[in-house]
Amino acid sequence: MNWENFKREKEKKLSEAAACGEADKAVLPILSRINKNKNLVSTSSCFGRIVLLEFEGNKKESNFYRKWHRKINANEAETAVKKHSGKKTLWFKFEPFILHVAAKDVESAKDFVETARKLGIKRGGIQTIAKEKVMIELQGNCQLIVPVKAVGNWDSIVKLANEMFETNSEKLKQLEKAI
Repeated sequence: MNWENFKREKEKKLSEAAACGEADKAVLPILSRINKNKNLVSTSSCFGRIVLLEFEGNKKESNFYRKWHRKINANEAETAVKKHSGKKTLWFKFEPFILHVAAKDVESAKDFVETARKLGIKRGGIQTIAKEKVMIELQGNCQLIVPVKAVGNWDSIVKLANEMFETNSEKLKQLEKAI
């Protein structure tokens, strides 16, 4: 598939996902900005999220118990934890943004990654280089993973996660302006 058809297909999928509420709304502005560049197109991305994750052993055996693509309050987390009846260990996590972007060529990919690096986004880079596209992954720098059993004060842990969410948001806004 040539670049123009690939780009058009990915933009159509994003538009359809946004129209039916399947896309993470907060990440749409930066994806729109990326997609305006004739040499870039977004593939799959997430703005960042706060989650309660059931986890025992390996990733294949984990389940999202609760997921928020926004800041939360301590009562939301505490209430969700109290209602949890699963047997697996429950983890409280803040996961930063993740952007998957295809570039038409290596030079376009390099320019995009260098822009992100200049803004302090250090996690990620060029993942694969193929004849028809170059795949890039970028991820935010802050992350929080705590077993729920270790949380004594929900106010402080949620405050920390929300601060990370804000830092994450600011970094995405900076990247959106820079591209």
